[in-house]
Amino acid sequence: VSVLIIFVTYGGYTRRISVGGEVTTLPRSVNIFATQQGFIAQRFVNVGDQVKKGQHLYQIDVSRVTDSGTVSASTRQAIENQLAQVDSIIAKLETNKKTT
Repeated sequence: VSVLIIFVTYGGYTRRISVGGEVTTLPRSVNIFATQQGFIAQRFVNVGDQVKKGQHLYQIDVSRVTDSGTVSASTRQAIENQLAQVDSIIAKLETNKKTT
């Protein structure tokens, strides 16, 4: 049980993949790239959609875990959710301990 609690509190899982893509425009193709590396957090268009200049295509999360502890908002929320689950488990264990 303690191993599970430790993993839920401090563990994490990230799946990284590299993908290539192509944006086709008329009359010629246009190369699109991000100024920073990151993870796609949200997609605003689908394959085959017509887009206009300035339209958002993707939201990229460029946050990284650093020695100073900076993390992305989604990572922080996931950690807070895990801590809430651990607190709930501890409370249930204490309640069960009192009844037995």
